[in-house]
Amino acid sequence: MYDLQCNGFEVCTLSGGSQSCRLANGASKGSLEFQADEICHYYDLITNCDVGVFDRVTGACNPVPGQSAGTYGGNKYIHLLTAAGNNILRFEFEDYLSNTRYAQYSSFNVDSASTNYLMTVSGYTGTAGDSMSYHNNAPFSAKDVDHDTNSGNCAVDYLTAWWNLSCLRIKLTATYASSGYNVMGWHGWESYKPLKVIMDRNDGSVDFYKTYSEYENGFGNKYIHLLTAAGNNILRFEFEDYLSNTRYAQYSSFNVDSASTNYLMTVSGYTGTAGDSMSYHNNAPFSAKDVDHDTNSGNCAVDYLTAWWNLSCLRIKLTATYASSGYNVMGWHGWESYKPLKVARMLIRH
Repeated sequence: MYDLQCNGFEVCTLSGGSQSCRLANGASKGSLEFQADEICHYYDLITNCDVGVFDRVTGACNPVPGQSAGTYGGNKYIHLLTAAGNNILRFEFEDYLSNTRYAQYSSFNVDSASTNYLMTVSGYTGTAGDSMSYHNNAPFSAKDVDHDTNSGNCAVDYLTAWWNLSCLRIKLTATYASSGYNVMGWHGWESYKPLKVIMDRNDGSVDFYKTYSEYENGFGNKYIHLLTAAGNNILRFEFEDYLSNTRYAQYSSFNVDSASTNYLMTVSGYTGTAGDSMSYHNNAPFSAKDVDHDTNSGNCAVDYLTAWWNLSCLRIKLTATYASSGYNVMGWHGWESYKPLKVARMLIRH
């Protein structure tokens, strides 16, 4: 290529609509030699695009056959997109409860590599809260290159590469997960909106056939009570079966009362795809193998190997034996009458 004095190629659309490709001389890239009825774009093979080749007409790094559009770019591409000014930036969000918010900025610019891709932003409007303005006039940082103003590296501490200062209000590049601390989130929308996991069964390593006291302190009925005491709690269950199918059940109201009521549980407001099994247990105290508060003549926690807020008896076996087959195994009645589950998670947001 270089011996031929060519450092790029042209993709030309002919008058009949067909396309042809030809080598191009970099010396003539300012005044391309078009043939009659041709529309040609020049692509520079020596420009440092992450993926694809540089289009001098649009200023973009365009993919070539065999490369996926949308995977190229990055900060150098955003710089090219915003260099001319007059840019509007918009963020759109959806949480795990299908609520949506947005944040929009009337001015946004990312400078060149020589400034470490310094970002400026202003003019917030929206419903998600203004988190991006905190990052105004910040260079970009990642786990291996730190340009923030913190004594540590915020990109490492929060698993978040971004235009960080000291440290951040945005975690959009953090871990993708429905709960936890360093997960994808936006500070202006309920301070990163994590859901708290209060149960996560994904293998048989933990025996859930426990005593009442063990559920009070280990599983954490006393702590669930404290978490839900203020009200306005959302409860969510997430399931996966042994064929990798998934379902969920969500409740708009959930509360666990104190030990004096035997951790009486109230729940309502079902939505989801797994079927409503939890509402059957509404207004039930907690029972375990050694302490029976259900309304059955026997002890449902023993009969079904399931400590829970049982009545007479149950529609949920999430604390039963972890197994891929059998009767008293982890399951949810609303999803094919207790089909064995491989994964069961219980999460709350308060």
